[in-house]
Amino acid sequence: MAARNTREAKKNGATVIAITRIGGNSLSRQADYTLNVVNSESLFREGATLSRFAQLLVVDLVYTMILARRHTTVSALLKRKREAARHVSG
Repeated sequence: MAARNTREAKKNGATVIAITRIGGNSLSRQADYTLNVVNSESLFREGATLSRFAQLLVVDLVYTMILARRHTTVSALLKRKREAARHVSG
């Protein structure tokens, strides 16, 4: 499914960034950029918890880096969030 979504995204001009396990797979071969995470789960895993944490960490880091590069945008975003929070809390 990821490979089909990747092809569709690229066909529509999107840059594809894959967050996937270390080692080759169809997603990493099709992506423009690959951010690898450790595949530390055993063969018989319950919920792939460690992999999910690693992927979430990478997503958070990318998000933080994008915001840091847009410093003026970050200030405006934080101001809007504070105003929205005040509006919701009454």
